[in-house]
Amino acid sequence: MRVKAALRRCNVWPARRCAMTIVSGAACMAVMLVPDLHAQAAIAGRMEGGESRAAWQVGTYVAGARSSPGNGALGTIPDRDHFLVGFQAGTRVLRLGGVSVNYIAQVLPFVVIGDRFASQFDSVLDANKLARLPRRAYAVGFSPFGLEITTPSTRRVSGYLMTAGGGLVFTRAYPDVTGRRTNFTLEAGGGARIRTTRAQWVQVGYKYHHMSNAGTAFANPGLDANLFFAGYQWATRLPR
Repeated sequence: MRVKAALRRCNVWPARRCAMTIVSGAACMAVMLVPDLHAQAAIAGRMEGGESRAAWQVGTYVAGARSSPGNGALGTIPDRDHFLVGFQAGTRVLRLGGVSVNYIAQVLPFVVIGDRFASQFDSVLDANKLARLPRRAYAVGFSPFGLEITTPSTRRVSGYLMTAGGGLVFTRAYPDVTGRRTNFTLEAGGGARIRTTRAQWVQVGYKYHHMSNAGTAFANPGLDANLFFAGYQWATRLPR
């Protein structure tokens, strides 16, 4: 029984190939999203004047979660820790009274999920001449389908609710050998932005994150996470 349990948790990811993807993706996003402080002042003026439809808020954030719930709302894989680095861009598409409805998209050049209890199966796997379970799994991701409802960002403190969908690509099948490399993601949450200058913000928040293969593999072992995140955003204009 312990062998079966170990095999179900077995994930082997060669990190070198994923690392190259992570580095190249992060470098490209960094070049694209470096803030232009001179342009921010002009954009901030248009935002305060109510002409923010063409302006974007872009930025970066880090997020983490400890010990995924085994009885989560959608997922059943327990004891996994999450850490990710993301880039986000959003722009207003609709104004409803005192709130704005924004389109948002996210790129995740670095995602790592750790298994804190993998070492418990080392002796069983060694005795059966099987590979030990990896302590960490690596992936990259993209969430192009996002929606955000926010109070005016021109205020000192603004709040928002968000939801987004996309996918993650791992180096091997995940979260276990019965799954697949590509997993779909769905998340929902909210937070606050604190305005530090006319066109810059610090953001903090929480989101419930779900990942699964949506029934496209032999098994569909979902994985949930309670992610807390913090980041920095600024106003800019992206190429049309």
